[in-house]
Amino acid sequence: MGYKTTLRADRHEDLRQELTSWGKLAPDRLDARGHQKELERWVFNRFLRAIVPTGEFEFPIIVQEGENPDFFFSAGQARLGIEVTEAVDPEEQAQWTQEARDARTSKELIVRGMDIDTPGRSQMAHTAVRSAHTRKIAQCSPATDALLMYLNTSATLFEDAQNVLSWLDGAIPRNTRFQRVWVLDEKDLFELKSGSHVASLETK
Repeated sequence: MGYKTTLRADRHEDLRQELTSWGKLAPDRLDARGHQKELERWVFNRFLRAIVPTGEFEFPIIVQEGENPDFFFSAGQARLGIEVTEAVDPEEQAQWTQEARDARTSKELIVRGMDIDTPGRSQMAHTAVRSAHTRKIAQCSPATDALLMYLNTSATLFEDAQNVLSWLDGAIPRNTRFQRVWVLDEKDLFELKSGSHVASLETK
C-alpha cells in the first residue's frame, strides 16, 4: 500500500506532507477484515490533524507502529503508547454492512440509512464509548498509556460539539488506568478525562 511504518515530522509543513499519504484512506467496509492497521492509521491521521494545531504537542513528532499498543507517539518530551479502537453501536454497524453488501450487488444507488432525529442518540454514543473503554481495559498491555476511540456512529452527526461532550460525560470511570482518553467522531476531537472539546477537524 506504500505506507511508511514510521512517521516523522520536524515542523507543521512536514506533518501536513506526511499526512497526505500516511493513513490517508480507510479500508472499504466490506474489505476491512485483515486491514485493521489501515483503519488505525486513518484514525491516527485524523487525530494528528486535529490535535497538533492546538499546540499541545511539540515537534519533532514521531509515530512508530506497534501491536499493543497500536502506536508509540513521541512529541517533544512527551512519550505515549496509544491504542486505537472503534466505539460503535452493533445494530447500526450490522445495518451499514448489509447496506454496503446491497450496494455492491445492486445497479441502483443505495443510500446509507440514518435518522439524526432518532430518540436515544445520546445514549447510543455514551454506551458505545463506555463499551469500547471497558473492552480495552481488559485487552491493553501495560505499555498502553492512552486510548484513542473512533466514535463510528451516526448519533453525533450534525450535533453541536458541546452537546456531544455532555452525552459522553461519565462514559469512562474517573480512575481509568489510561493517562489520556480521546474520542474522535466525524468532525470533533474530545478528551474525556479533562472533559474538554479539544478541536474540530478541518473540513477542507
